Amino acid sequence: MKKILFPTDFSEVSKKAFLYALHLANQLDASITTLHTYEKPDVGDFIMPASLADFYEGLDWNEFENYQDSVPSFRQIATDNNLSNININHALEEGDTLQTVTKVAKLENYDLIVMGTGGASVLKEIFLGTLAGEVMENAECPVIVIPENAVFDGKIDKIGVTIEYIKEDIKVLSKVLELAKALDAEVKGIHIDTTHTGDLTHKIDDFKEMYKDYRYMSFVELPGDDIVEATADYAEKNGIDFLVMVTHKRSFIQELFNFSHAKKMTYQREIPVYAIPEGIL
Repeated sequence: MKKILFPTDFSEVSKKAFLYALHLANQLDASITTLHTYEKPDVGDFIMPASLADFYEGLDWNEFENYQDSVPSFRQIATDNNLSNININHALEEGDTLQTVTKVAKLENYDLIVMGTGGASVLKEIFLGTLAGEVMENAECPVIVIPENAVFDGKIDKIGVTIEYIKEDIKVLSKVLELAKALDAEVKGIHIDTTHTGDLTHKIDDFKEMYKDYRYMSFVELPGDDIVEATADYAEKNGIDFLVMVTHKRSFIQELFNFSHAKKMTYQREIPVYAIPEGIL
């Protein structure tokens, strides 16, 4: 992972998330490009008075001036945290934020998107979602989402990944272990037993045997009725820096009634989420 895209609105939430991006870039020897997007109002065929037309035409310049004034704050964050060695670039793009972020990430071959989120109300979650959740679902590369109240301990060395001890988990763990090796991080496979039957002994033993030579790989099985809640509780109590989850494309009905674990986690808890698109496994 050598290219990190960091969408930003220059908010305090975004600036807190930038610290994670800096540390990741430092550990991965990667560059960061901050991306700020904006949209002009759609006036269609409306004939505007000259003064309003001048204002409309000047929106680009106003956005550029605001952008230019805000960019130095990111360099200052790097300097204040002794990370001024990171190669940081900046981009300003007109367009819908979701479409622009995913388009830029794809066309310019970014390896990772890192962004902050302020969360959303339940109604927003159901009917609108949040930008971070939508980027996770639509991006073709991994996305790390940093919740507003996430507490950063200054290093990224503990990764949690939810597993079911099934064949598909092997692909996920392969991706996670690649990242863990680059970060020199510990990986914890977390299984929540919602059936409370404990009938996975054979599968658990098989997985532990498969990964016995990975010195930082270990597994834990926990009882719980809600996978998201139980996983988040474990992560918060054990200093997990981010949780890895796989995002899936969903139908319209699923969009209304059944949000993915990864999106739900970013809305409800303070644990950063590392979302891997199903299509790249």
